[in-house]
Amino acid sequence: MKKICPRLITGVALLISVTSCMAVSKTFFMPRSLIGNSVFELAQSNYDIYHNSLRDTDRPVVNLYGSAIFQQSRHSSDLASYFFPGNQESISFTEDGSGDVDSLWFNLISEAGTYYESVLTMSPKRRMYAGYITTHVDLCRIMNGLWFSFDIVPMHVEHKLNLDEVPSDHPGIIAGFTTTEEALNNSSWWQYGRFSNGKVSKTRIDDIQVKLGHDHFFCDNKYRVGGYLVTTIPTGNRPESVYVFEPIVGSKHWSLGLGLTGDWMIFKNDKHSLNFMVDGKYRYVFKGTERRSFDLTNGEWSRYLQVALQTEPWNSTPAINLLTHSVKVHPRSVVDVWSALHYTWCNWNLEVGYDFWWRQKEEIHGNFDYITTSSEAIFDIGGVCTNPISCSSATIAEALVGEHVVVSDVDFTPLTAADVNVSSAEHPRALSNTIFANISRNGTLRCHPTTIGIGGLYEFAHDRNALEQFAVWLKMGIDF
Repeated sequence: MKKICPRLITGVALLISVTSCMAVSKTFFMPRSLIGNSVFELAQSNYDIYHNSLRDTDRPVVNLYGSAIFQQSRHSSDLASYFFPGNQESISFTEDGSGDVDSLWFNLISEAGTYYESVLTMSPKRRMYAGYITTHVDLCRIMNGLWFSFDIVPMHVEHKLNLDEVPSDHPGIIAGFTTTEEALNNSSWWQYGRFSNGKVSKTRIDDIQVKLGHDHFFCDNKYRVGGYLVTTIPTGNRPESVYVFEPIVGSKHWSLGLGLTGDWMIFKNDKHSLNFMVDGKYRYVFKGTERRSFDLTNGEWSRYLQVALQTEPWNSTPAINLLTHSVKVHPRSVVDVWSALHYTWCNWNLEVGYDFWWRQKEEIHGNFDYITTSSEAIFDIGGVCTNPISCSSATIAEALVGEHVVVSDVDFTPLTAADVNVSSAEHPRALSNTIFANISRNGTLRCHPTTIGIGGLYEFAHDRNALEQFAVWLKMGIDF
């Protein structure tokens, strides 16, 4: 950090402390995986596999389905409050003690006799374009009712924070730190945790889902019940934590689980039928290595404090560069329950349904002893003009004068592994409820039964830990 003593002599910085009753911001957000969403997998195709009236008496060997999907998040204020301190969608950076963040921790310093002040608002959005490919293979030649399926999803994800800053009348005087947006995306200063003011995207193949199951039909095929084993094979990118709300496709985690599926024909005649279908699955997701950023026990956004060595107490660097580390992330349990009513009239199909999704709170396991051996302490921003020592109790809210003043340590107090707030990087429990509808028509192509349909869903997030979003799709299937 460039020496800021001349400015500190005339500057005043006071931050309103975040109270304990407010929601605690997080450093990392993991969206729901597309491969784990039963709506995209089962809508239209689940009924068609077992009830397509244009099939021959014998079931086909292979059912192939492909969907073109567009999905977009809503309620961006929830995501903003997930990342911003104090459960807010906008925060202020000031030098005069009237805002939410002490701008000095971010090298935002205006000319002598003036004070830096700006308000930053964030409206994060997520867009996804994907192709969902499902292959269902009938293994009745091996055992009656036995089947195998696998799903592959190439996808492109775009994340945009949509930062909007009300700039200061007195911009910063340090090159690269003249505005808040510029400071938070300064790649020469922040190795991690940057706030991109543009679009960040990722194109990859999502995790691959594989199922092996067995169905049992009875009462002249009026009822069907079945069970299956399910696993996901990790193919996704490893989170790097370079950007806040970074785009992620897939994961680095294996999973294993089981599911139950059922089908009840409510009525059927020559032209009409009505079926109720249900599918529930539980998956246990195993540990995998990811890079995450951590706050300190000093409070929200403490990762954006600065640190310094005892031998160079005037030269500071961002704490987040030290507090971003590769750890073992353990997602644990995921539950997905899908249900639908499917009505047919001749070769037309209308399907409406509901999906419940729940993901357990993550657990992170890591060795942070490297922080102790680094021998760095929180930068003594209050004593930099005299004899800086360290400032072990500092928060991102504290300033040089006022009600909440930075208190310098009597002795140099380096950070230890115990100062890391592990829970700050753990994604909390997430829950959502989804409703969907799909309309399709059956036909034939060169004697092969086919189906084509369009559908849409709306996913209601239970809280800010899950994305509220909508999606539309075009789905086609063919039997061989």
